[in-house]
This record gives sequence, structure tokens and C-alpha cells, in this order.
Amino acid sequence: MRTDRTTARARATRGALLGSALALVAVSAAPGQAAGPPAAGATPAGETVLVSVGLGGAPADGPSERASISADGRLVVFTSHASNLVRGDRNDCSDVFLRDLDRRTTVRVNRGLHGAESDGCTSIDPIISADGRYVVYAADSTNLVPGVRDGRSHIYRTDLRTGRTVLVSAAADGTPGNGDSMRPTVSADGRYVAFATSADNLIPGDTPASVWDTVVRDLRRGTTVRTSAADDGTPGNAATDGTQISADGRYVTFFSNADNLVAGDTNKKVDEFLHDRETGRTTRLSVSPDGVESDQITIGGTISDDNRYVVLNSHATNLTADSPDTGQNHIYLQDLSLGTLRLVDKGADGEPAPGGTFWASITGDGLHIPMASAGPNLVPGDTNRVRDIFVVDLPAGQLRRVSVAIDGGQADAASYFPDADQSASSVVFTSYASNLVPGDDNGAPDIFVHRERP
Repeated sequence: MRTDRTTARARATRGALLGSALALVAVSAAPGQAAGPPAAGATPAGETVLVSVGLGGAPADGPSERASISADGRLVVFTSHASNLVRGDRNDCSDVFLRDLDRRTTVRVNRGLHGAESDGCTSIDPIISADGRYVVYAADSTNLVPGVRDGRSHIYRTDLRTGRTVLVSAAADGTPGNGDSMRPTVSADGRYVAFATSADNLIPGDTPASVWDTVVRDLRRGTTVRTSAADDGTPGNAATDGTQISADGRYVTFFSNADNLVAGDTNKKVDEFLHDRETGRTTRLSVSPDGVESDQITIGGTISDDNRYVVLNSHATNLTADSPDTGQNHIYLQDLSLGTLRLVDKGADGEPAPGGTFWASITGDGLHIPMASAGPNLVPGDTNRVRDIFVVDLPAGQLRRVSVAIDGGQADAASYFPDADQSASSVVFTSYASNLVPGDDNGAPDIFVHRERP
């Protein structure tokens, strides 16, 4: 199996970004094994297909991680260390790949100048714009665009229509950021890119950075603004990460342990915030409907296309009347119009998922929440004792499991990092399971898509 070379800088960068919060919520994606053979389940309403497939249908010869899918469910981007997904992959590094599910073709996205291979590695979190035109990713390469020679982690956007790649983490004059940048997200049309950065030269007049900030780059105007700021523009006084941007680019969510972004922040916990780029207002999301501060960390707020709903991932025990006091992460749906908050990862019996639920988001239509959970009580017949991928269908809150084999059998190892198209008819995820499709014997995590039948 191919092993990716990871730079010391990349390791340090990942460790710098609120490591404690990420460690608590984004728990290890180890391949927890099922106890005994997977029990047969009901025939699924769709099919599970391998996305990270090698040339000629061979298994990928390296691990693949964290996929993102276009709104129409056709295009999937992901990172892989495999060298046999496309011809001529010899750079011994993680690359970003695009899989066309309809045409069954795979291409490499992070090509260097004049078609050369990238001379650096990409992060595990590429993302495709909802319209399927742009792919945004972080890489420490020095040959993707002219003028980048420092080996830092920078943000790039590749136009799939033209093949052009541009530097996103750049100052107004095009100078590359003087710090590392990570974890980008992109608006539906690819114009706005939000990301976390330690650079202090992206915003005119910025002071030397002592903490990580979240910013938004307008690629049409070539401007960058800080979003991890109080209403008066004061930057957050502690590290910020986990940014997500709304489809129209107006709203940005992020998590931070800064206590100067909103008045009355005294809980000394990592909180989730919402920044309105039109008004400059920052609001704390991780509070109960009656204004009580969260008593534990909250991160990962994704926004529906109409900007009404946000999904939160939280360890808190006091956000709602039925918040579990388990010390584990659970999923909440927040209605920004009505000011309501609702626990969603619970079974038909009303009991929260034991074992915790992670990596939840909300689909563009605001009607579905893909998530990963080890809870055995979310659907009948869940006996495999590993983390599975589920979709919560709103408003009723019905759940369905999508990390299932072609014959409906349960996965024999853990699955994680789900993402869904506009209506959750196609859900992509990473899995260590070896029995979701025939012939998966590479012993590495792969990318799969579960597609509902029309």
C-alpha cells in the first residue's frame, strides 16, 4: 500500500487549529471492527457504489479520505494517497481527484503548471461548489500557480471548465499569505471562499497574527475580509477554525474559544458563531433558546441554502430540555427564523444516540441531515457495533442508514465524513468497510456513494 509523505509543516498546522476541540468532536476515524458477521438488513432503497476506484476497476492502492459532492449528485471530489486512480501519478503525495459518477471517469484536479504533477501534498478536505464548476482545496505545493515558493499550506481554487487554478489565500496585490491556511469552504457559485488562516497580510492594515482567524476571499473583486470579529470589527482574541459559508456567501459560521466576539461570553468553552457579512454582526449560536450559555464545546455549523437552518455538533448538556448528559457529541437543528433548537440524533423511542454522533451537516434544501453515528438505536437491526452513516429526513426526523452493502448487509467497519447532494438522494462518505461492494480488499479507507433509486 502506498504511504503518503506528510510534511512537518502540515502536521504542525493541523495541530495548531484548536486541537482540543477537534480531538473531542472529530473523534478518531479508526476502523472499529464489527463483532461477528454483519447481520442482514432490509433491502436498501438504493445502491452503494465505490467512488475511489483504480484504473481498470482495480482497488485503490492507498487510502482515500473525505469527499464532497455537487448539488446535482453527479460530481465527487476527494483526496487520495493512491497512485493508480489516474495514469502517471508518481508524486508520492495526496492529490485531489474528481469522479464523474455518470461517466465513471476520474481526473486529477491539483495539476501543476504546464500539466506537471503537483510537487506538494493536499489536505484531506477538498470541496466542490454546488454548481459543480469549482474545486477548492489546501496544498503545500509550490508549482500550482506562479509566485508561490514558500511551501506553506495555501488555499487554491481550480475551475473545472477552464482548468485554471488561482491562489485564494493571497493579499490584495496577489502576494501569497505569509502564514498557513487550511480548511476552505466555498459558496454555491464558487465566488466566495472562506478559510482559516494564520497569515496577517491578507487584509490591508492587519496586525501581526497571534491566533488563527477565519476570513472570506471574494475572487471576483480580489478582496479578503475577516469574519472572526466582533460587531465593531475587533478580531477574536483566541483561535478560530471550522468555517462554513452559506450558498450565497453572505453568512459564515465558525467555532472559536475567543471571549470578545459577543457580549456576555463567560463560559470559557469553544462556541459556534454566525457572522453576517452584509451587516458585520456576529451572533453566538451555541446558546439555548432562552439564552443560557453552552456548558461544553460546540462546533461545525452548516447552513441551508435559504439561510434559515443551521446544524450544530455539540457536547453540551444544556442546549435543550432533552440534551443528553453523556459527555458525547450530539446533533442539533437550529431555526434562525423562529429561534428554536432541536436535538435530532435520537431513535424512534426518543432516546439520544449512545456513543455520540459526528460530522453532521444540512443539505441545501434544508430537509436532510447526513451524519455519522455509533448509536445502535437509530434504525432497527443495527447490530454491527461500528459507526454508520445516517440521514435524518425532516421535518419528521425519520432516519435511514446509507452505509450499507449492495445486498443490504451491514458494514463490517466504521464509516465517517458524510456529505450529500441538494436533496440527499446521493450521499458520499469514507469507510473502512470491506463488504460494501465486491472486491474491496485493499485494507484502506475508500470513498463510497449511496444513491437512492428514483
